[in-house]
Amino acid sequence: MGSPFLTKAEAAQMLGFRSVRTIFSLIERGALRPVRDGKYVGVLEEDVIAYRNSRAKSDGARTLPFAINRETMARHDTELRILRRDVDQILNVLNIRRSHLKVSDMEMVALYQAAIEYGEKGWPPQIEETWAKYFLQMHTDCFLQLERRTKDRHPWRPFHKLVRTMQLQPYNTELLLQLSAGREHVEHMVAVWAEIKQISPLQIDALLAREAKPSKRLINTLSKKQKKISAKERTVTG
Repeated sequence: MGSPFLTKAEAAQMLGFRSVRTIFSLIERGALRPVRDGKYVGVLEEDVIAYRNSRAKSDGARTLPFAINRETMARHDTELRILRRDVDQILNVLNIRRSHLKVSDMEMVALYQAAIEYGEKGWPPQIEETWAKYFLQMHTDCFLQLERRTKDRHPWRPFHKLVRTMQLQPYNTELLLQLSAGREHVEHMVAVWAEIKQISPLQIDALLAREAKPSKRLINTLSKKQKKISAKERTVTG
């Protein structure tokens, strides 16, 4: 059968996916087990084959892609505990709550509209820290709320555009680590959203690429505002 280890790209090709983000999503859901081969992280070939076979079942019955026994459960429990500990340590360093963003439909729509405005015209400095936390607390439930209220098939786009722009040109450079983590989290949620909605990975890739490019005019405007604020702060402290 060949090597038991497959790279994420090989697994995606084997399953007929155009993007490796789907493989990340399957690992997150527990459908595929991640394994390390030197400095590379991939998946088990047997899991990929079992998952492919389970998808091909004509009766539509859902089965686990790999056998569960006491040893496997114990290993996964240990790995999960280590992962949770590591994530908790990172969130503690960033001073971020672990819980998902939970707001009403109207509040979510207000955040959506604010993200559109900030992503097009810029944002006030005082909101950066709050939004850095919002990005890390985003969940697919937020997108479902917005889809119901706005009828937007891709309600994640304003948030992805804003977090990318904030990361490129923040007022507070001390938030760069949070904003970088927030961007990765939002992009992961987008991949999960695409899986839920059965949206083509190629279409998602094209939208991500387009939303990842803020206008040069906005970047220049933000840069000028930030220089003025820095000059005023130097004047006050001087």
